[in-house]
Amino acid sequence: MNRSNIYKIYQLYNFFMHNYNYVNFSFYGKDFKDELWLLNKDNDDYQIIRLSSKEIITNQNELLRFEAIKQVFQKQYNLENIKLLDIHISNDEYGIDNEENIAIINSNYHSGIDLSKYFIGIYDVVHDVDNEEEEIKSLLDSINEQVNFKKAKQKRNRFKDLFSKKTVVFSLIVISVLMFIFSTILSNKYSQSASLIFLGADYKIFTLGLKEFWRLFTYSFLHGSIIHLISNCLSLYVIGSLLEPRIGHLKFLVIYILGVIGAGLSHGILLGNSLCIGMSGGIYALFAYFILYFSRRRMINFASIMPTIMINLLINFMPGVSWQGHLGGAIIGIIFFYIYLDDKTNYAVLPVVFILLIGLFIKYYKDYNIRPFYGTTDAEVVKIHNDLINFDNARSLELRIYNIYDTYKGE
Repeated sequence: MNRSNIYKIYQLYNFFMHNYNYVNFSFYGKDFKDELWLLNKDNDDYQIIRLSSKEIITNQNELLRFEAIKQVFQKQYNLENIKLLDIHISNDEYGIDNEENIAIINSNYHSGIDLSKYFIGIYDVVHDVDNEEEEIKSLLDSINEQVNFKKAKQKRNRFKDLFSKKTVVFSLIVISVLMFIFSTILSNKYSQSASLIFLGADYKIFTLGLKEFWRLFTYSFLHGSIIHLISNCLSLYVIGSLLEPRIGHLKFLVIYILGVIGAGLSHGILLGNSLCIGMSGGIYALFAYFILYFSRRRMINFASIMPTIMINLLINFMPGVSWQGHLGGAIIGIIFFYIYLDDKTNYAVLPVVFILLIGLFIKYYKDYNIRPFYGTTDAEVVKIHNDLINFDNARSLELRIYNIYDTYKGE
C-alpha cells in the first residue's frame, strides 16, 4: 500500500465503521494486497466496499474477481443482490467515466460517482495531516475501540438471541431451579413430602379432594433430588434447544403443558395416591414429538437415535421412576405430532387430545379416595401453612382435609 496514503485509507475506514456500521473482513493472496475490504449486509446501497491505493484496473480478471466475491457473500447471507463500491485513494488527478461503482478520493479532489449521495460528509473525511504516524495511531485507536464495542454488543445480542429462541426452555428451567431451592430450604425444617405438597406436588387428597386442580401442572416444577433436577433440566435443554426454535414457543409450550397434565393423570390412575413430581412427563411428550418430527424431515436417522430411545426406556424401570407418567406424556406427544403435521394445525385431530385428557381425568377423579392416607404428612402440611401463612388458613385446610377423611367409605 502506498505509504503516503495509508492514513487516508484509515480515515475512510474509520468513517465507514463509525458512521455506517461497516466491518472489516480479510482475504489472503497477492491479489488482495494494498486494499481493505468492508462489509455491511444491511446497507441498502452498497453492501461491500473496497478501499484501495492501487491503480484503477478494470480488466476482465479484476471484474471476475469482484463478481466472485459478490457471489460468495450473496450465498452466505442469502441476499438477492449485492453491490460493490470500489474507492481509490490517488495522488494523481484524473477523471473517470460515470461508473456506477468506482470513485476516486483525495484531500483536494474527487471523481467518479458522487459518494455524498450515499454517505453524507465523506468528502470531508480525507484530509492531509502534518504527522502521518500520529494520525495512523489515533485512527487505529479509534477503530480498535469501535471493534471492541461491537464485539461486546455482539456478545450481548448472542445472549439475547439465545434466550429469545429458547424462551420456554430457559423459563421452565429457571422456575424448576428456584422451586428446588425453596423445597430444599423447607425440607430442612419439615419432611420432604410435606414440603413438596405445600409447594404444589400432585397428591390426590389435595388435587381432587381440595379441588386444587392446578397441581396437575405445578408438580412438574418440583424435584426430589439434585440428580433428578439436573437430569430433567439437561434433557429439556437438549431436546428444547433443537425443537423450540423450529416449531415456535407456543406449540412447544402447548405440547409440554398438556404432556405434563397427561403424565400426571396417567400416573395417578395407575399408581394410586402416590406423590407425583418432576417435569419428565412433559419431556417425554416433547421427546416423542421430537423423534417423529425430525424423522419425518429426514433430519435424523432413526437407527442412530435408537440407543438413546433404549436408554430412556430402560430408565423407566429404575426405582422411583414413573413409567406410568412417561407413558401418558409420550402418547400426548405422538398425538400432537399428527395435530401439527407438516407445520399445519390439523384441527380434525385436535379433539383427540382433549377427549383423551377428559377420559383420563374422569378415571383419575373417580378413584381418588384410595388407601393409604398419609395422615402424618397431611398434618405437617397444615403446620407449614400455620407457620408460613396464618392460623386461619391452616385451620381451614385442616377442616377440609378432615371432611375428606370423614366421607371416605373404606372397603
